[in-house]
Amino acid sequence: FIHRWLGPTTMVAILLWVARCVRISQDRVWLYALGSMALLQVVLGLLTLLTHANIVLATLHQAGAIMLLSLMLVNLHGLQRKTS
Repeated sequence: FIHRWLGPTTMVAILLWVARCVRISQDRVWLYALGSMALLQVVLGLLTLLTHANIVLATLHQAGAIMLLSLMLVNLHGLQRKTS
């Protein structure tokens, strides 16, 4: 239950953060990649659920979580670099 609500909530938070940062950032490629990955991660989660945990989709969903975390770290690092 918690995972099913946390995923879409996290996606909305990331998309709002991306929309806010796009206005002030000149390096938008990483922001768009982050927003796209957040959407893809939720879609992969829904597909995994609807296919009763198809192993390929479940594995892609796990890999997507690593990619989403990596993109978030890249964006946070870029933000830190611009403020210092």
